[in-house]
Amino acid sequence: MAPSGAGVPTTEKTTASDGDPVQVAFCPFHPSGFAGSIAAAYLCTMNGFLRKWHLVPGLTISFSLAVIVSLRKLYRTEDVPVQQAVFQIGGAFLFTLSCWFTHHYIHRTHFRYRLLNRPGIKVAMALFVSVLLSAFLAPFILDRDVKHPYFAILVRSLVLGGFQYFMVYYITVLEVSHQSKLEIEKLKHENVRARLQSLTQQVSPHFLFNSLSTLRTMVQDPLSRNYISQLAQVYRYLLNHKQQELATVTEELQFLEAYAYILKERFEDALRIKIHPEHISTYKKIPPISLQLLLENAVKHNVVSKEDPLTIHIYEEEDFLSVENNRQPRRSVEESSSGKGLQNIDERCRLLCGRGIVIYADDTVFKVKIPLA
Repeated sequence: MAPSGAGVPTTEKTTASDGDPVQVAFCPFHPSGFAGSIAAAYLCTMNGFLRKWHLVPGLTISFSLAVIVSLRKLYRTEDVPVQQAVFQIGGAFLFTLSCWFTHHYIHRTHFRYRLLNRPGIKVAMALFVSVLLSAFLAPFILDRDVKHPYFAILVRSLVLGGFQYFMVYYITVLEVSHQSKLEIEKLKHENVRARLQSLTQQVSPHFLFNSLSTLRTMVQDPLSRNYISQLAQVYRYLLNHKQQELATVTEELQFLEAYAYILKERFEDALRIKIHPEHISTYKKIPPISLQLLLENAVKHNVVSKEDPLTIHIYEEEDFLSVENNRQPRRSVEESSSGKGLQNIDERCRLLCGRGIVIYADDTVFKVKIPLA
C-alpha cells in the first residue's frame, strides 16, 4: 500500500450485509477523528473561559466605552486620519478591557486576609488598579488638547473603572440569582419525584397488609391465624413508623414481641429472647426498627440450634438500651459480613440522639448498646 499524503483520506475494508467488501473512507479531520476530538476539547475550553470571565458582555461593554470616550476627541479634530482614529479607539479599548479582567479577578477572588475581602476595600483596589492601568497606557489614551491632561485621565480612569466594576458586580449577581432559581426549580422537581415515588412505594406494603388481614379470616387453624396476626402486626408497625425519626421503647418492644414470635416459630426452643422490663425506661425513645435489626443480626451471625441455643437479653444500662447475646459465630457468615446493619443504626443514632452505638465483643458475649433519647 502506498503511503497516503497529508490531508488525503485513507480507506479501510469492511463487509456489507450481502458479503461483498466495501471501501469506507476515513478522514482524520472528521468530527469523530483525532482532529475532531481536539476541536471539541478546544471548544469546551473556550466555552468555560467565556463563562468564567463573562467575556461576551465584557467585550461589548469595553468596546462601547472605548468608542464613547474616543468620540469626543475625534469629534473636535477635523479630518482625522483613519489610522489615528483606530489607534485612539484601540488604546481606549485596551484600557477598558484590561480594567474588565482585573476588576473581574478582584471581585471573584477570596483573599487570604479578611480585610481585603470587604466590598469597600475591593472597590478601592479596583479603582487603584484603574489608575495604574491609565498611567501605564497613557501614551494611548492621553488627551493633550485639554487644559490638564493628566488630571483628566485620572478622572476618566476613576469613572470608567468604577462603572466597569459595577457592571462586573451586577452581572455576577444576575448569574448567582439565575443559578439559585435553577437550583430551586431542580429541588422542586426532585421533591415532586420523591413524593410520587413514596406514594408508589406505599401501594405494595398496604396491599400486602390487606392481603394478610384477608388471609387471616380465611384460615381456621388457631396457630396459623395467630402467626398471620403477628406478621400483619409487623407490617403495620413498619408502615406506621417508616417516616418517623424516633419511636418510644414501648412501641419498639411491642413490635419486637411480634417479630420474635415469627422467629420462634422458625427456631422453636433454639432461640430464647429475654426482655427485662423492670429497669427499662419505656417513655424514652430510640430510632425505629433498631431492636429488630439487632435481633436479625444476632440470628444471622450465630449458630441457632437445640444443642447450642441462642439467648438474647434486652435491658437498660446507663442510659443505653443493651441487646446482648451469647457468641457462637457462623464461619461462612462472619467471612462475608459487611457490617451495614450496625453502621445504619450507628449513623441514625448519631444524627437523632447525638451519640453513636457502643459495641462490646469477646469470645463468649456480643453486646450492642443503643443510646436513649
